[in-house]
Amino acid sequence: MKGLILTVLIILFLATFSGCTVCKAPTIIDNENGGCCNDFNDDYKCDAPLNTDIGENNMNPTVTIETTLGTIKAELFLDKAPITAGNFIKLAKKGFYNGIKFHRVIPNFMVQTGDPQGSGIGGPGYNIKDEFNPDLTHEGPGILSMANSGPNTGGSQFFITEVSTPWLDGKHAVFGKVIEGIEVVHEIASVGRDGRDMPLEDVVMSNVTISE
Repeated sequence: MKGLILTVLIILFLATFSGCTVCKAPTIIDNENGGCCNDFNDDYKCDAPLNTDIGENNMNPTVTIETTLGTIKAELFLDKAPITAGNFIKLAKKGFYNGIKFHRVIPNFMVQTGDPQGSGIGGPGYNIKDEFNPDLTHEGPGILSMANSGPNTGGSQFFITEVSTPWLDGKHAVFGKVIEGIEVVHEIASVGRDGRDMPLEDVVMSNVTISE
């Protein structure tokens, strides 16, 4: 009887994880495998490979970020940052960013978001490789770039610059630029904040959508 129960449990275990490699988070991913199974967030287990195709019209996709202070629209540089932009697009299409707040705002610098915990240490449960393109720099306001805690530690958190920040080149991966709504970025950056640069009142991304 015990042997039968053990056999059934083994079968159930194998069925649950069939076709899925279990990885210890954080796990670096690239545009070839596109994801990894882990226990951080069941919604992102066994992700499909990243979509790095800019499409038949040869145009980069755009993202529309609706916030409680207004709407920001940005071009995503899928042509020059396929890993980084592809990861962002994948998460956005899954609804990952909807309801996430801006957890760090610094006037005359940047606004940061993308952490589902809202603490500055959360993410999707995996990391992606740093991707630096010499054509993509922190050249001015409105640059979308990956937040990280060191090399190859990006995941879902990103920031939007308020000014030129060239010292971030080669440290944070640029993947987009605001084309509409830069005034919303400035408004977010100017809200009241505490000693940790967290807004005193929540500024939330209510809806994040991709247009291709």
